[in-house]
Amino acid sequence: KYSTSKKYHFTDRELKTVSAVNALMGGKLAVGESGPFSTILYFISTSSPLGLTTFTLRFFDLLAGLGLIILAFAFAKTLFGEEKYGLMSLLAVLSLGAVFTASNFAVSLVGTFFAVLSLLISSRYFINHYSLNDMTEGLFCLLGVGLFYGLAIACSPAYALTGIGHIVLFTMARKRAYKKFKRDEKEAVGLQKEEVFLAYRKRNVASFGIMAIALIVLPAI
Repeated sequence: KYSTSKKYHFTDRELKTVSAVNALMGGKLAVGESGPFSTILYFISTSSPLGLTTFTLRFFDLLAGLGLIILAFAFAKTLFGEEKYGLMSLLAVLSLGAVFTASNFAVSLVGTFFAVLSLLISSRYFINHYSLNDMTEGLFCLLGVGLFYGLAIACSPAYALTGIGHIVLFTMARKRAYKKFKRDEKEAVGLQKEEVFLAYRKRNVASFGIMAIALIVLPAI
């Protein structure tokens, strides 16, 4: 089992994580301050040849912190449509230094990374795929939301609250799709109106079905 040597200075949260990792080594999946997925990641990092150190215990959180910097750029570019806003967001995050501070002081960032990534994909669905003109790409987008949302919850149940953001973005996307349907229906003539309606209904049913899988089924798994 791992020991908590005085050579390294662990936080109280980390000591609970070490206990959870020790339990995992004994064949039992226990959780400390983080969820089961985070515990498994900590187990992997501390099983390296370097052993249990503050570096190995915080390794994945450091990677997640670097990933959050990239997500800040991608989020701003997605919302505002220009790279300059992404660069401004990236510089703002770097100047605050909060990501690195959180990593150094053992604040779990892996779940935060997955939660922000799932919200980024939700935003892209709202902006680019709300009408499901390319149904395959749009539905895979929603499945991506569910995958990373589920991983965030597996890191900490507290991230389930980000589901509110997904629901808001999905609702707004369906409203945009409905407005587009009404425009297309108005422009259609004769039997084209029925074709427009059937296409809209098919995409709407598919959207709600996949979103239910994304927010309920995948996180439950």
